[in-house]
Amino acid sequence: KSAAKTDNFSVSGTVMSYLVYSQAQSYAYYYQQMGMSNYSMSDIINQFGIKTSVLSQVKEMLVLCEYAKANGINLTAEDEADIEAYLDSIKEAAANELYSTNAYVKLMYGNGVNINDIREALELNYLAEAARKVLREKLQGQVTEELRNEYIKEHPEYFYFVDYLTYT
Repeated sequence: KSAAKTDNFSVSGTVMSYLVYSQAQSYAYYYQQMGMSNYSMSDIINQFGIKTSVLSQVKEMLVLCEYAKANGINLTAEDEADIEAYLDSIKEAAANELYSTNAYVKLMYGNGVNINDIREALELNYLAEAARKVLREKLQGQVTEELRNEYIKEHPEYFYFVDYLTYT
């Protein structure tokens, strides 16, 4: 089943699981560096808004992938090589831990996730980044301070808001 999709791209539940666990692992590493190692992966995923954050990132990624498709942007040979190198590093880590690749990937990223799901997630991410780069170059110099201020006036709800948390 798709966790998110557009006309030409989709993110399956297992790809989404990989993305969620990847982000949670980054948080876990950060917390460990701060001496806060008492959080389990499940705690991090469920208590720190990881799923919501990843879904937001996935939506943006898919929109950028659609832009890439519409504008003939493809992965480069260097992108493909980077993806293969990353996948090889996962296989190597699995071997170092005396796991099969499938068992290691399942352990690290959740039930049902396999190396092809990771490849798919990486390909989508690299394609989105290529589209982002093209857009950034295309728009460079076109967004003036005057246009920015006019947009803020027309859409203040995106810029002026308060979010607060209280503790008793």
